[in-house]
Amino acid sequence: MDTRIPAVVWPPCSSEAPATERTERQRIMPLINIYLRQGTTPEHRQNVSLGIHKAMVDVLKVPQDDQFHVFHEVSPDNFKMQPVVFGLRRSERAMFVQLSINHRTAEQKAELFQEIVDNLRLFADVPEEDLLMTINETASENWWAAGRVVNPATGYDARMNDVFTDAEAAS
Repeated sequence: MDTRIPAVVWPPCSSEAPATERTERQRIMPLINIYLRQGTTPEHRQNVSLGIHKAMVDVLKVPQDDQFHVFHEVSPDNFKMQPVVFGLRRSERAMFVQLSINHRTAEQKAELFQEIVDNLRLFADVPEEDLLMTINETASENWWAAGRVVNPATGYDARMNDVFTDAEAAS
């Protein structure tokens, strides 16, 4: 008997499910790319990761262990940016944060951006002028991860039954 847990496309999204249910199912599995100039310390990168992840957990309610951050330290000659952008001076510590997530409302994205700005200032001493962010939204069927078990009643990772109940209660 095969006891392995099958790999599951996450999150499943059926066209038969009500739109509100499909929206609630899409609050999972972010992939974050952080681009900065070479020479940062491991502690700085850890604090940046902490600030971003805390915002994802607090605002988007992703599970605490659903953290996928990739740091790209780029040589100065491959990190081109004007010293003044949109009338604001940017330092050599400027970074680009690219968030790949499923669809969110404009309000959720604005709240997430602000929470990341606040957290990075607090945890990593990054001024908002040195932070540039973008969100790349991707359809839920474009995510896959081995080991995920989806609760067919909720469409969530089986570990998220409490989050689904909380989201239901809030609606």
